[in-house]
Amino acid sequence: MESEKKQRPVHEVTLGFNGCQLKCAIWRHEQQGQHPRFTVSVSRAHRTKEGGKWLFDGFFQPAETLLLAHLLEETHRWIVANNVKEEPKND
Repeated sequence: MESEKKQRPVHEVTLGFNGCQLKCAIWRHEQQGQHPRFTVSVSRAHRTKEGGKWLFDGFFQPAETLLLAHLLEETHRWIVANNVKEEPKND
């Protein structure tokens, strides 16, 4: 049985703040003959008090909201700059 490759984001935009990491992951979905479709997931990573393990969630502190706006603006810029069709490969 062949193991499937886990899909990874094509790009990530991150910003550290107050011991946390805010991140936008950009996912590219090819559409035959058209520009690709992009989706974005937003997360916040922070360490636990005990053990220092990283936890990821989608909840943000009020002080982080302006940083999220900046992060999303940078994410949008990357998508616009990379919104090109894949050219067919000639073998």
